[in-house]
Amino acid sequence: MRTRRQLITLFFVLTSLTATGQEPRAEQPVFYPGDAWQYEFVNKRYAKPGCRYSLTVERVTAMNVFARLLYPDGCDVSITTSYPVAPNSIQKFDFSLNHYHFSTEPYPAFDFPMHVGKKWSKKWEWKLNGWTYSDDVSGEVEAIEKVTTPAGNFDTFRIRLVREYRGTRTDYQTQSEVLEDTFWYAPDAKNFVKRTYFDGGWANITRELVTFQVRR
Repeated sequence: MRTRRQLITLFFVLTSLTATGQEPRAEQPVFYPGDAWQYEFVNKRYAKPGCRYSLTVERVTAMNVFARLLYPDGCDVSITTSYPVAPNSIQKFDFSLNHYHFSTEPYPAFDFPMHVGKKWSKKWEWKLNGWTYSDDVSGEVEAIEKVTTPAGNFDTFRIRLVREYRGTRTDYQTQSEVLEDTFWYAPDAKNFVKRTYFDGGWANITRELVTFQVRR
């Protein structure tokens, strides 16, 4: 007998085939208050243990999804870049769960519907601590992979983002870097279950899903 979760996963795979290539597709999920994810967060740049953080959807409006971020004191948890965001804060997302990181437009991590070979590229700008960043973001769904995390086994879409950013500050300092941001997105969890983020000397971050609860 298949478990309910196995049946849901099978449903997503079997009902999301394209008419021509018969390729699995991930459709844009629908989020509800109470949907929640907990992740193990480690920045390997620092010689200190990681910590767990949680995101819980509190409200969904006609335009956005708002989720509360919780993590213990003494941790520095980031969601989009390597810059931490405040604990016990409300974070704003679009309907694809792309995060608004000190920006007027969300970070283009997910572009639904997704299938292997899909590509996208977008400009993304954000401001923080006197810096203005202009980013060229290129994304691609590279493969379908099975991934095991503390939350279980998942069929995922592996998404690789390459982000070339240029930053300028009000005192005319500049910086630039090319980073890689890879997500393993699982339709069963309505979110990524694993993520690696490498930003030169700034950050070497991994995240893995520990627990989740989502409404269908």
